Amino acid sequence: MPWNFVDIFVEPGDDMSFQIGTVSLSKSIVMQGTGAANNIFYREFMRKFYSSYNKDAIKDMILNTPIDAYEIEIYKQKLAQQEFFDKYEKQNELSQNFKAYMAQTIKYNYLNRLQSFPIIYGNNNKAMIVTPLPDLMIENVIDKLAQNDDALPCESYRQFVYYYVVYQTSKLNNFAKFTDLSTSMERKCAFAFNHLKDKTLNWYVAKFLNDECEKVSPVVVKSVYKKLDERYVASEVNNVIRTKVETRAAAKEDIAANKKTGAIGATPATGQGNGPKIKDLKGNYFTLDDFKGKVVYIDFWASWCGPCRGQFPYSKELHHKFTKKQLKEVEFLYISIDSKEDAWKKAVEQMQLEQQGKMGIVPGDWGSEICKYFQINSIPRYMIMNKKGEIVDFNAKRPSDEQIFNDLIKILAE
Repeated sequence: MPWNFVDIFVEPGDDMSFQIGTVSLSKSIVMQGTGAANNIFYREFMRKFYSSYNKDAIKDMILNTPIDAYEIEIYKQKLAQQEFFDKYEKQNELSQNFKAYMAQTIKYNYLNRLQSFPIIYGNNNKAMIVTPLPDLMIENVIDKLAQNDDALPCESYRQFVYYYVVYQTSKLNNFAKFTDLSTSMERKCAFAFNHLKDKTLNWYVAKFLNDECEKVSPVVVKSVYKKLDERYVASEVNNVIRTKVETRAAAKEDIAANKKTGAIGATPATGQGNGPKIKDLKGNYFTLDDFKGKVVYIDFWASWCGPCRGQFPYSKELHHKFTKKQLKEVEFLYISIDSKEDAWKKAVEQMQLEQQGKMGIVPGDWGSEICKYFQINSIPRYMIMNKKGEIVDFNAKRPSDEQIFNDLIKILAE
């Protein structure tokens, strides 16, 4: 395999000189000075174990090796790397920081390759399910391993954290792939905020926002960034992405908020507030901002959607679980994306939905402004908004899930 680059390990106080020949960079470079011993070893280490760290080689092995054989092989490679490091004749010339760095590199390279297997394999096929790893294989892969700020300089560790969050989020989603990027970001960052902390959390969320902010709903970007900003206001990492995230989110939202809602020729929305304008049964317009002060359970549906209609009896049962006092602070909001208002109104009447909450429509089916705004590409879809007017769950549980009542009660108590 071609290898024509050299990673450099540098510590404060190092003073190195480099001589580079005209042949391959990795073969011709000569290093001298303080810190050179660390880098001479590292170059030899990477020459010997290049395929264990090369992303293309790792992917090729994943796609062509059964999981059991794969795990056995990467564990053997881990032992070989550790032995090479332990038996290095000039150990006494290596700095303590570099030794710690190598220990973390070897450790997390194995964990990264193990945790990435189902994700890389799943992303390479069209199935909507991620195949879980055997429990016995990952019983010791826990949050503690993914929370190691001292290991952040190691790319192996950073890659492991990335795949750990992806895998654990997939597990919470019953290993079903997410159908849209906005929900994927919201769920992965929610897991990170609950299971990571300090520099590792800051790095993960900031990187995710930086890489994905242009692909997801501005509402999700603003929500995730706000949580990050509240924790790490003075962080250099946070400051690096601030302008990109805020500019992109604002630009996308301005476009969404300024467009007319409804079918061609419809009257422009006149309601005030951010986001798409929603039309009620009487022809008046409102926005989500009008519900500030209440917890809102939002149901996106359409008259032609059978699964949507199948959830309405459960919605009615959920509504009845709340006391009259609680219902003063909880709103059930049903937003239809029907292209024709007549079909919407007929379904509302047939299902007696008006007795259960606030009705609204943003016409256009999948071209509906509300679908574009939240990047919705499947219904039924549920979201929860808190009393501050913030969407706190972009992919909430369905009414038929008994846990949704407790979720709403918890947010109501905040």
